[in-house]
Amino acid sequence: MTWRPPPNDRFYRLIVRTGQFLRWALQLDLRATGVEHLPPPGPRTGPSRQPVRGKGAVFAVTHFGYVDFAVLELLLWRHARAQLRFLVHQGAADHWLAGPAISASGHVVVGYTGRADAYAAAVARLREGEYLAVFPEAGSAGASRSANAARVLSGWRRRRGFRSSRYPSGAPTAS
Repeated sequence: MTWRPPPNDRFYRLIVRTGQFLRWALQLDLRATGVEHLPPPGPRTGPSRQPVRGKGAVFAVTHFGYVDFAVLELLLWRHARAQLRFLVHQGAADHWLAGPAISASGHVVVGYTGRADAYAAAVARLREGEYLAVFPEAGSAGASRSANAARVLSGWRRRRGFRSSRYPSGAPTAS
Protein backbone atom coordinates (compact mmCIF):
# COMPACT_ATOMS: atom_id res chain seq x y z
CA MET A 1 0.00 0.00 0.00
CA THR A 2 1.38 3.36 -1.01
CA TRP A 3 1.47 6.26 1.41
CA ARG A 4 -1.54 8.58 1.05
CA PRO A 5 -1.52 11.89 2.92
CA PRO A 6 -4.81 13.43 4.04
CA PRO A 7 -6.20 16.41 2.08
CA ASN A 8 -4.19 19.51 2.84
CA ASP A 9 -4.97 23.10 1.79
CA ARG A 10 -1.33 24.13 2.04
CA PHE A 11 -0.29 21.42 -0.38
CA TYR A 12 -3.03 22.48 -2.79
CA ARG A 13 -1.83 26.08 -2.64
CA LEU A 14 1.75 24.90 -3.23
CA ILE A 15 0.61 23.10 -6.38
CA VAL A 16 -1.23 26.22 -7.58
CA ARG A 17 1.77 28.44 -6.87
CA THR A 18 4.02 26.01 -8.74
CA GLY A 19 1.63 26.18 -11.70
CA GLN A 20 1.62 29.96 -11.56
CA PHE A 21 5.42 30.00 -11.54
CA LEU A 22 5.62 27.60 -14.50
CA ARG A 23 3.09 29.69 -16.42
CA TRP A 24 5.23 32.76 -15.78
CA ALA A 25 8.55 31.00 -16.51
CA LEU A 26 7.28 29.48 -19.75
CA GLN A 27 5.56 32.75 -20.68
CA LEU A 28 2.21 31.06 -21.25
CA ASP A 29 -0.68 33.39 -21.92
CA LEU A 30 -3.89 31.89 -20.56
CA ARG A 31 -6.96 33.46 -22.12
CA ALA A 32 -10.41 32.44 -21.06
CA THR A 33 -13.79 33.15 -22.56
CA GLY A 34 -17.08 32.73 -20.76
CA VAL A 35 -15.65 33.71 -17.39
CA GLU A 36 -18.95 35.47 -16.69
CA HIS A 37 -20.53 32.00 -16.38
CA LEU A 38 -18.29 31.04 -13.47
CA PRO A 39 -19.80 31.15 -10.00
CA PRO A 40 -19.18 34.45 -8.24
CA PRO A 41 -16.09 34.48 -5.99
CA GLY A 42 -17.53 33.66 -2.52
CA PRO A 43 -16.30 34.50 0.92
CA ARG A 44 -12.59 34.32 1.68
CA THR A 45 -11.60 34.13 5.31
CA GLY A 46 -8.07 33.00 4.55
CA PRO A 47 -5.81 32.43 1.59
CA SER A 48 -8.53 30.64 -0.41
CA ARG A 49 -12.30 30.45 -0.89
CA GLN A 50 -14.13 28.69 1.89
CA PRO A 51 -16.84 26.27 0.71
CA VAL A 52 -20.36 27.50 1.41
CA ARG A 53 -22.92 24.79 1.95
CA GLY A 54 -25.23 24.57 -1.06
CA LYS A 55 -23.00 26.73 -3.28
CA GLY A 56 -21.04 23.98 -5.02
CA ALA A 57 -20.71 23.78 -8.78
CA VAL A 58 -19.76 21.21 -11.40
CA PHE A 59 -17.25 22.08 -14.11
CA ALA A 60 -17.56 19.89 -17.20
CA VAL A 61 -14.33 20.26 -19.14
CA THR A 62 -13.14 18.99 -22.50
CA HIS A 63 -10.14 16.75 -21.86
CA PHE A 64 -7.66 17.94 -24.48
CA GLY A 65 -4.34 16.89 -22.97
CA TYR A 66 -2.27 16.08 -19.94
CA VAL A 67 -2.22 19.60 -18.50
CA ASP A 68 -5.82 20.67 -19.03
CA PHE A 69 -6.58 20.13 -15.35
CA ALA A 70 -3.84 22.62 -14.44
CA VAL A 71 -5.20 25.27 -16.81
CA LEU A 72 -8.66 24.96 -15.26
CA GLU A 73 -7.30 25.07 -11.73
CA LEU A 74 -5.24 28.18 -12.49
CA LEU A 75 -8.23 29.88 -14.09
CA LEU A 76 -10.51 29.16 -11.15
CA TRP A 77 -7.82 30.14 -8.66
CA ARG A 78 -7.30 33.46 -10.44
CA HIS A 79 -11.08 34.07 -10.57
CA ALA A 80 -12.12 33.10 -7.05
CA ARG A 81 -9.15 31.61 -5.16
CA ALA A 82 -11.22 28.43 -5.23
CA GLN A 83 -9.93 24.92 -4.86
CA LEU A 84 -11.20 22.55 -7.52
CA ARG A 85 -11.70 18.86 -6.87
CA PHE A 86 -11.57 16.40 -9.77
CA LEU A 87 -13.07 12.99 -10.32
CA VAL A 88 -9.88 10.98 -10.84
CA HIS A 89 -9.47 7.46 -12.17
CA GLN A 90 -8.06 4.86 -9.78
CA GLY A 91 -5.22 4.17 -12.21
CA ALA A 92 -3.93 7.72 -11.75
CA ALA A 93 -4.37 7.52 -7.98
CA ASP A 94 -2.27 4.33 -7.92
CA HIS A 95 0.70 6.07 -9.53
CA TRP A 96 3.71 6.35 -7.18
CA LEU A 97 4.10 10.13 -7.71
CA ALA A 98 0.63 11.32 -8.70
CA GLY A 99 -1.18 9.22 -6.08
CA PRO A 100 0.02 11.10 -2.99
CA ALA A 101 -0.54 14.44 -4.79
CA ILE A 102 -4.09 13.41 -5.72
CA SER A 103 -4.78 12.38 -2.15
CA ALA A 104 -3.27 15.55 -0.64
CA SER A 105 -5.26 17.70 -3.09
CA GLY A 106 -8.53 16.14 -1.94
CA HIS A 107 -9.71 14.83 -5.30
CA VAL A 108 -12.44 12.17 -5.53
CA VAL A 109 -11.01 8.84 -6.68
CA VAL A 110 -13.22 6.68 -8.89
CA GLY A 111 -12.31 3.05 -8.30
CA TYR A 112 -12.11 0.20 -10.77
CA THR A 113 -15.27 -1.22 -9.20
CA GLY A 114 -17.74 0.15 -6.70
CA ARG A 115 -18.17 3.49 -8.44
CA ALA A 116 -21.27 4.28 -6.38
CA ASP A 117 -18.99 5.28 -3.50
CA ALA A 118 -17.26 7.88 -5.67
CA TYR A 119 -20.62 9.16 -6.89
CA ALA A 120 -21.84 9.53 -3.29
CA ALA A 121 -18.59 11.28 -2.30
CA ALA A 122 -18.92 13.68 -5.25
CA VAL A 123 -22.52 14.56 -4.34
CA ALA A 124 -21.51 15.08 -0.70
CA ARG A 125 -18.66 17.40 -1.71
CA LEU A 126 -21.01 19.44 -3.90
CA ARG A 127 -23.55 19.76 -1.11
CA GLU A 128 -20.77 20.98 1.18
CA GLY A 129 -20.06 23.75 -1.35
CA GLU A 130 -16.99 22.34 -3.08
CA TYR A 131 -16.29 22.85 -6.79
CA LEU A 132 -16.02 19.58 -8.69
CA ALA A 133 -14.51 19.08 -12.15
CA VAL A 134 -15.25 16.24 -14.50
CA PHE A 135 -14.26 15.28 -18.02
CA PRO A 136 -17.57 14.08 -19.55
CA GLU A 137 -16.00 12.49 -22.64
CA ALA A 138 -13.55 10.49 -20.54
CA GLY A 139 -13.01 7.07 -21.99
CA SER A 140 -13.65 8.07 -25.58
CA ALA A 141 -11.01 6.91 -28.03
CA GLY A 142 -7.74 8.65 -27.31
CA ALA A 143 -9.24 11.25 -24.98
CA SER A 144 -8.13 9.95 -21.61
CA ARG A 145 -7.80 6.95 -19.34
CA SER A 146 -10.58 8.07 -17.02
CA ALA A 147 -13.40 5.93 -18.42
CA ASN A 148 -14.53 4.89 -14.95
CA ALA A 149 -14.85 8.54 -13.94
CA ALA A 150 -17.22 9.01 -16.87
CA ARG A 151 -19.27 6.02 -15.80
CA VAL A 152 -19.79 7.63 -12.39
CA LEU A 153 -21.78 10.27 -14.20
CA SER A 154 -24.40 7.81 -15.34
CA GLY A 155 -26.92 9.63 -13.14
CA TRP A 156 -26.43 12.79 -15.19
CA ARG A 157 -28.02 13.34 -18.55
CA ARG A 158 -24.97 13.09 -20.77
CA ARG A 159 -25.73 15.63 -23.45
CA ARG A 160 -23.51 17.59 -25.72
CA GLY A 161 -22.15 20.57 -23.82
CA PHE A 162 -23.42 19.26 -20.47
CA ARG A 163 -25.18 22.61 -20.00
CA SER A 164 -28.68 21.44 -19.28
CA SER A 165 -27.79 18.87 -16.65
CA ARG A 166 -27.77 19.34 -12.92
CA TYR A 167 -26.09 17.18 -10.37
CA PRO A 168 -28.45 15.52 -7.84
CA SER A 169 -27.16 17.99 -5.24
CA GLY A 170 -28.74 20.83 -7.21
CA ALA A 171 -25.32 22.30 -8.06
CA PRO A 172 -25.16 24.21 -11.34
CA THR A 173 -22.96 22.97 -14.16
CA ALA A 174 -20.46 25.15 -15.98
CA SER A 175 -19.15 23.75 -19.24
